[in-house]
Amino acid sequence: MELLGWLMFAVPFVVAAAFGFALPLMAVLSYRSLSWGLGLMVAAMLADVMLLSAPVVRVGLTLFVADVPMALLAVMAALRWLSRDDMPRRDGAWLALVGVFGLGLVIGLAQH
Repeated sequence: MELLGWLMFAVPFVVAAAFGFALPLMAVLSYRSLSWGLGLMVAAMLADVMLLSAPVVRVGLTLFVADVPMALLAVMAALRWLSRDDMPRRDGAWLALVGVFGLGLVIGLAQH
């Protein structure tokens, strides 16, 4: 029984540590690969659909399931778009991705 108590005590810390390692890893992978970013976007949308777009946190700003990965992808897409060494030429896929994030932000802010 004591082992179960320690396990129940340790699980939140293990989950927090896993998220602490997973978030930077997802950021680096989505910065390096467009397909990883698109896969993360699809996973976020599937999670949003499976949870029926239920708000997760309401702290003056309502956060939904897909907000965290989408915000991460928006930052990584903007960083990649700005810091690429092919300055005169911008890849159309990255421009479209940044445009989709911008449009989603404007629509989300207008609705909520």
